[in-house]
Amino acid sequence: MKRLSRSASTAAGLAAGLAVAATVSWAAIPDSTTGAFTGCVHNQTGAVRIVDAQGGRTCADFEQTVTWNATGPQGPPGPPGGGSSTYQTTKTERWVNERNAVGSWPPLTGFTHGIACDLGDRALSGSLTGATIMSSEASLGGLNWDFAFDAGRVSSATLTIAVICTDNPPAH
Repeated sequence: MKRLSRSASTAAGLAAGLAVAATVSWAAIPDSTTGAFTGCVHNQTGAVRIVDAQGGRTCADFEQTVTWNATGPQGPPGPPGGGSSTYQTTKTERWVNERNAVGSWPPLTGFTHGIACDLGDRALSGSLTGATIMSSEASLGGLNWDFAFDAGRVSSATLTIAVICTDNPPAH
């Protein structure tokens, strides 16, 4: 038996690869005119294979032909929303720390301060700048957002607190 030289083997492999690439590149999946995919579902196993129907490929007798669109038709419009909206309430306050008896600033820490939504609305989240947040949570049944904070040993602190509210309270 005669063996092919290394260059002949390489050339044969390259030719086979190009033939496969040319075949794949000519396939029209999905169909270039309709955008539809065509597949064949095996009647016994349910296995699915995609075929190039535009290129003349068909399913075998033991397979069922199925087609589907790549994007599909536009769906019906959804129901109108519940009419809820969100808004932000922000306030900035200056906290002044009192010197203690020896003339130093005690820690401005452990203070709790809140910000409320409009009457009947519900607090979703809150934010605070100007101090370290120790805790942050809804209070008063969700009507208020409270913060416990630590501004350290300062003479004063300017805090900006905000709450995100919704005008659509949760259904009970």
